[in-house]
Amino acid sequence: MIDNGCPFGVGYDQLLFDLVDSPLFGPGSVGWANNCPPGYFADGLSAHSGAYVDSIDSLHCAQVTLNEDTSVIPYQYSITWFADAWRVGPKEGGDGGGPSITGCNAPGLITGIHGHVNENEIVSLGIQCATLSLASGLMQETGRYWAGAVGGQRAPLGGDTEFGGTTGDPFEYTCPPGKYLVYYVGNDADVPGNLHVIQNFMIRCASIGTELR
Repeated sequence: MIDNGCPFGVGYDQLLFDLVDSPLFGPGSVGWANNCPPGYFADGLSAHSGAYVDSIDSLHCAQVTLNEDTSVIPYQYSITWFADAWRVGPKEGGDGGGPSITGCNAPGLITGIHGHVNENEIVSLGIQCATLSLASGLMQETGRYWAGAVGGQRAPLGGDTEFGGTTGDPFEYTCPPGKYLVYYVGNDADVPGNLHVIQNFMIRCASIGTELR
């Protein structure tokens, strides 16, 4: 076949041997998980925060489609990228804090997290992004950066890089090369001070790339 071995789509491998988990940051055990639907990939987060991360409201998902031009030989490929095309809930956590959004520049995906944590809760949270491109039919990274976090708007590459408070101990995790966030996992709880906040948080990374015939 003339197109044997050519790319036909973009996907990620959810097989157990391919998944890599970050440490669980914060006390307690996990209670919920969320991920983008097939054909969509994590590129941002919505939350509410103040002195702590009060809630994780939704995971932002970019829609990535592969375009194939069979009118030329060899076939030509490109990707169409719709940033923040879908938001996946439900909201997890309490009702306090103000709105915070952090996201990657298109075309980019979440490839790590960082923040601060204390003995009771997640104090602050931010994301690392990878810029991606399609070259020779393969998804390739062209750089990684910390996204900005500003209340109520997407602001990569500028402003504060974490939403939430400024106390606690720092934490950081970056997915291995070629892997990107496909799930986030965590829990919320009542903590001292009559607060209901995000108690712990972690991410799960998987390989993402073009699917070949």
